Amino acid sequence: SDIPKLEGAYNPKIGDVPVDQKLAVAKALESVAQKKDPRVKAVPYSGYSDFVTRSFLMNSKGLNLSHQSSGVSAYTYSLAEENGISKTGDSQKFSRSFSDIRADKIAEEAVIESLNYLGAVPA
Repeated sequence: SDIPKLEGAYNPKIGDVPVDQKLAVAKALESVAQKKDPRVKAVPYSGYSDFVTRSFLMNSKGLNLSHQSSGVSAYTYSLAEENGISKTGDSQKFSRSFSDIRADKIAEEAVIESLNYLGAVPA
Protein backbone atom coordinates (compact mmCIF):
# COMPACT_ATOMS: atom_id res chain seq x y z
CA SER A 1 0.00 0.00 0.00
CA ASP A 2 1.15 3.56 -0.72
CA ILE A 3 -0.28 4.80 2.57
CA PRO A 4 2.52 5.41 5.07
CA LYS A 5 2.30 3.97 8.57
CA LEU A 6 1.92 6.41 11.42
CA GLU A 7 4.84 5.44 13.62
CA GLY A 8 4.69 5.87 17.38
CA ALA A 9 0.90 6.10 17.66
CA TYR A 10 0.59 2.73 19.36
CA ASN A 11 2.32 1.61 22.54
CA PRO A 12 1.28 -1.93 23.49
CA LYS A 13 2.67 -1.46 27.00
CA ILE A 14 -0.19 0.88 27.97
CA GLY A 15 -2.51 -2.07 28.31
CA ASP A 16 -0.04 -3.76 30.67
CA VAL A 17 -0.07 -1.04 33.34
CA PRO A 18 -1.71 -2.47 36.49
CA VAL A 19 -4.89 -0.78 37.69
CA ASP A 20 -3.34 -0.03 41.09
CA GLN A 21 -0.66 2.11 39.39
CA LYS A 22 -3.34 4.02 37.48
CA LEU A 23 -5.28 4.58 40.69
CA ALA A 24 -2.12 5.79 42.42
CA VAL A 25 -1.70 8.46 39.74
CA ALA A 26 -5.32 9.57 40.09
CA LYS A 27 -5.05 9.81 43.88
CA ALA A 28 -1.70 11.60 43.75
CA LEU A 29 -3.07 14.29 41.43
CA GLU A 30 -5.45 15.35 44.21
CA SER A 31 -3.29 14.78 47.28
CA VAL A 32 -0.17 16.47 45.91
CA ALA A 33 -2.15 19.56 44.88
CA GLN A 34 -3.83 19.81 48.27
CA LYS A 35 -0.52 19.58 50.14
CA LYS A 36 1.41 22.00 47.90
CA ASP A 37 0.13 25.24 49.45
CA PRO A 38 -2.28 26.06 52.31
CA ARG A 39 -4.20 28.41 50.01
CA VAL A 40 -5.37 25.42 47.98
CA LYS A 41 -8.84 24.80 49.36
CA ALA A 42 -10.02 22.10 46.97
CA VAL A 43 -9.21 19.99 43.95
CA PRO A 44 -12.61 19.99 42.23
CA TYR A 45 -11.54 17.89 39.25
CA SER A 46 -8.78 15.44 38.55
CA GLY A 47 -8.54 12.30 36.54
CA TYR A 48 -6.56 9.70 34.67
CA SER A 49 -7.52 7.89 31.48
CA ASP A 50 -5.94 5.64 28.92
CA PHE A 51 -7.04 4.06 25.68
CA VAL A 52 -6.07 1.45 23.14
CA THR A 53 -7.94 1.46 19.83
CA ARG A 54 -7.83 -0.34 16.53
CA SER A 55 -9.61 1.04 13.48
CA PHE A 56 -10.33 -0.69 10.18
CA LEU A 57 -11.13 0.69 6.75
CA MET A 58 -12.31 -1.83 4.15
CA ASN A 59 -14.34 -1.75 0.97
CA SER A 60 -15.58 -4.04 -1.79
CA LYS A 61 -12.65 -3.05 -4.05
CA GLY A 62 -10.14 -4.81 -1.81
CA LEU A 63 -9.07 -1.92 0.39
CA ASN A 64 -8.14 -3.34 3.77
CA LEU A 65 -6.36 -0.97 6.14
CA SER A 66 -6.00 -0.94 9.89
CA HIS A 67 -4.48 1.40 12.43
CA GLN A 68 -3.77 1.06 16.14
CA SER A 69 -3.29 3.90 18.59
CA SER A 70 -2.98 4.30 22.32
CA GLY A 71 -2.40 6.99 24.87
CA VAL A 72 -2.64 8.11 28.45
CA SER A 73 -3.73 11.39 29.95
CA ALA A 74 -4.05 12.97 33.36
CA TYR A 75 -5.37 16.33 34.52
CA THR A 76 -6.12 18.24 37.68
CA TYR A 77 -7.71 21.53 38.72
CA SER A 78 -6.63 23.44 41.81
CA LEU A 79 -8.89 25.91 43.63
CA ALA A 80 -6.89 28.45 45.64
CA GLU A 81 -8.35 31.07 47.95
CA GLU A 82 -6.87 34.17 49.56
CA ASN A 83 -8.56 37.23 51.08
CA GLY A 84 -11.98 36.02 49.98
CA ILE A 85 -10.94 35.58 46.35
CA SER A 86 -10.97 32.13 44.73
CA LYS A 87 -9.22 31.18 41.50
CA THR A 88 -8.72 27.91 39.68
CA GLY A 89 -5.74 26.65 37.76
CA ASP A 90 -5.35 23.50 35.75
CA SER A 91 -2.76 21.30 34.15
CA GLN A 92 -2.89 18.23 31.96
CA LYS A 93 -0.57 15.86 30.18
CA PHE A 94 -1.09 13.50 27.26
CA SER A 95 1.46 10.90 26.22
CA ARG A 96 1.89 7.60 24.46
CA SER A 97 3.74 6.29 27.53
CA PHE A 98 2.49 5.79 31.10
CA SER A 99 5.93 6.66 32.49
CA ASP A 100 5.59 10.21 31.12
CA ILE A 101 2.61 10.90 33.39
CA ARG A 102 4.04 12.57 36.50
CA ALA A 103 1.25 13.38 38.92
CA ASP A 104 3.52 15.54 41.08
CA LYS A 105 4.43 17.80 38.16
CA ILE A 106 0.86 18.06 36.85
CA ALA A 107 -0.46 18.93 40.34
CA GLU A 108 2.29 21.48 40.94
CA GLU A 109 1.58 23.23 37.63
CA ALA A 110 -2.13 23.48 38.47
CA VAL A 111 -1.38 24.92 41.93
CA ILE A 112 1.08 27.47 40.54
CA GLU A 113 -1.46 28.59 37.96
CA SER A 114 -4.24 29.02 40.53
CA LEU A 115 -1.90 30.95 42.85
CA ASN A 116 -0.75 33.18 40.00
CA TYR A 117 -4.38 33.99 39.19
CA LEU A 118 -4.90 35.13 42.78
CA GLY A 119 -2.53 37.99 42.15
CA ALA A 120 -3.76 38.77 38.65
CA VAL A 121 -5.33 42.12 37.83
CA PRO A 122 -7.58 42.94 34.86
CA ALA A 123 -5.74 44.27 31.80
